[in-house]
Amino acid sequence: MRRTLEQFIDPWLAGYADRGLEERFRAELALGFALFQVLVFALFCAVELISGTPAMGYIHLSAQLPLIVSLYLLRRGAALSWVSLILIGNIYLVIIVVIVISAGRAVGAVVALPAFVMVALMLSRRLGGWVWMLLVVLAMLLAAQLHNRVVTPWVQPSPDWLERAAYRVPLLVSLAIAFVAVSIKRALGSYRRALLRAQDEERKQRAGAAAAAERFAAFADLAADGFWETDAELRLEFVSPSFTNSLRVAPEIVLGLPPVALFERLSPTASSVQRLIEPMQRRVEFADVVLQVPRRSGEVVWLKLKGLPRFDRDGEFIGYRGCIHDISAQRAVEQSLRDAENRLRTITDNIPALISYIDADRVFRFNNRTYTQWLRRPLSEITGKALTEVYAPPTYARIKPYLDRAFAGEEVSFELERTRTRERHVRVTYVPDVAPGGGVVGVYGMIHDVSRFKDIERQLRELSQIDGLTQLANRRRYDERLGHALALSDRTGQALALLFLDLDRFKELNDALGHEAGDQALVEFAKRLKRCARESDTVARLGGDEFVVILENVDGPQSAITVAEKILAAMQTPLRLSDQSWPWSTSIGIALRVGPGMDEEALLRAADRSLYAAKAAGRGCYRLAGECSSPDDADAP
Repeated sequence: MRRTLEQFIDPWLAGYADRGLEERFRAELALGFALFQVLVFALFCAVELISGTPAMGYIHLSAQLPLIVSLYLLRRGAALSWVSLILIGNIYLVIIVVIVISAGRAVGAVVALPAFVMVALMLSRRLGGWVWMLLVVLAMLLAAQLHNRVVTPWVQPSPDWLERAAYRVPLLVSLAIAFVAVSIKRALGSYRRALLRAQDEERKQRAGAAAAAERFAAFADLAADGFWETDAELRLEFVSPSFTNSLRVAPEIVLGLPPVALFERLSPTASSVQRLIEPMQRRVEFADVVLQVPRRSGEVVWLKLKGLPRFDRDGEFIGYRGCIHDISAQRAVEQSLRDAENRLRTITDNIPALISYIDADRVFRFNNRTYTQWLRRPLSEITGKALTEVYAPPTYARIKPYLDRAFAGEEVSFELERTRTRERHVRVTYVPDVAPGGGVVGVYGMIHDVSRFKDIERQLRELSQIDGLTQLANRRRYDERLGHALALSDRTGQALALLFLDLDRFKELNDALGHEAGDQALVEFAKRLKRCARESDTVARLGGDEFVVILENVDGPQSAITVAEKILAAMQTPLRLSDQSWPWSTSIGIALRVGPGMDEEALLRAADRSLYAAKAAGRGCYRLAGECSSPDDADAP
């Protein structure tokens, strides 16, 4: 039965479910009293219409309309003040109408006044209850006055009906009061159950809040090194244990002191304490206020403070709440990183090479100071700039393929030669920066200036091809130049001539005057050969007193003969050695290459045979293809 009743009442009062226990209780009372009136007026209406006064029955029937309105308002969740006014006013109005039209003779109306008082007091606020009690007194006085006067009632009840009213009315009123009592008991039971549920829910919420507070405190201790709170006078009234532990002070020393005074006591010389004064005086939030607190051991503790002002509902300042973090370890790491960076910067800035780091967007993230010297630009125009902003387009196009390979994970090295626009010959090395996951996040770059080494290499290469005594080309240079000349002759079809020479009676010179004089003779002979040859010709010493002259692009044998005659004419001047003169001469063998039929060895053998033919002819002459000629017979074929 109770469950059936709750299934009816709970949906009807659904609009008051979230308005608190008191509002729900009053709504349930209002619903009970509305149903009570429906029942009472229905009973009175039925009795009056069946065996009483029909007019009275119609009055009770018309009283059902306001009750329907009140039930509708309860269903809609309307304000209970309006519902209560309708319910109380409906009963009072019916009582007054019955008293007036019956001239105070309706005993039932007078007897119903106590029940009305009970309903009015329960549904009304304190002031409203007193007002309705006053109206009840006025209704009773009105009934007494009308009854004592000789007034003809508008509705005249039958004497028998009035006589039986003494038995009938108390029965109906008792039934109505019993219904009211049941409604009140039901509302009180519902209120008690709801109150118990609310208390149980409150206990659960308190337990949950306590657990949440405990979790928050645990997380807070993990997230921060301490919490603090001040009153409106900025005196510390709460500090967490971790707060005092981080400062190495007792709680009784801390409490009651303003934070500024506390840190001034701990660190009298700390100028950073002043950073607390300005925001706390203005009652504004502050963060990242860093303080240094020295300890007796000489260690310095770095603390970071945050504070948030608190205000009440009226906007009055009531204090600060904040936290404190020990950032000593963080500061030590930062200082260590700065020291390491400074050491790295010092080392790299004094290395005569370009050292850089390029991120995945091809942007310079680090450059040593050597960049400013080589590029003649400040680091502010290099570091943080894309490579395309630092290097000219041709230079970037030259290095881009190697950068692509480095970002693909390959270590690459290459050289950029010195050009008209590039002062240095450099060697570039790119090393990929591989993340733990395997991806390349950047590239380390190192660029060395190898210009000096390249110059030395070139000089050494040249020296390795120069005869140390005569400064002519040596055998290695001769082989290289002859091979080049043969290849050029094959491409162009031009003739090529090779002159093979040696000094006549050179051994006699060495034996008579010594090797030093022989060396002087070789040097002088080399000079005279250079003067007789063209710039495009190659004059080389093969060893001892053997020399060759490579004549490129000759028109025929006459061009070679002309050079040979110049050489023989130059040798007519005796060799001057200290205080004496030495007559000397040279023999020349000429080999001519017109087509591609002769290689280097064949050409040298032909010239060698011609040289022996010249020596056999008496020295101091030349021979071409087995013919001999002397200086006096220059026109001989």
